[in-house]
Amino acid sequence: MAWFAGSTWIFIDRDDVVAQAISLYFASTTSTWRKRLGHPFEAPDYEQIPYDFPQIKSLMDALVAEKSHWAEFFQHYGLDPIRITYEHAVEGFPDYLSEVFGALRLPMQPSRPRLLQKMGGAANQRLAERFREDLMRQ
Repeated sequence: MAWFAGSTWIFIDRDDVVAQAISLYFASTTSTWRKRLGHPFEAPDYEQIPYDFPQIKSLMDALVAEKSHWAEFFQHYGLDPIRITYEHAVEGFPDYLSEVFGALRLPMQPSRPRLLQKMGGAANQRLAERFREDLMRQ
């Protein structure tokens, strides 16, 4: 850790791990990982993707484990990272970066246009609701 002495740590997370698992499931199933504004984009038909509870559960479990490992890492080394959540970044663009600029003692830069667009929508929500219901039955 000596190499990183004095570093500012930033932990990018997502509050809703089920929604994250659904997004990861859709992305890995369709090989569609991002949507750039101003670029041609042919959206996959998410309604045609088969529901796969075991696969989504496996992705969710891996995400929960990863989050836990990062928490253990930060605790072990006594680090207090800046925490940025996906939800705050989507809703609070670009203001969510103010804490990062402050920690780095840099002035907040003028707002640049957003380059990526959120891809999740009604299909994600429906699948997440179904998954949560099935998870409760387990």
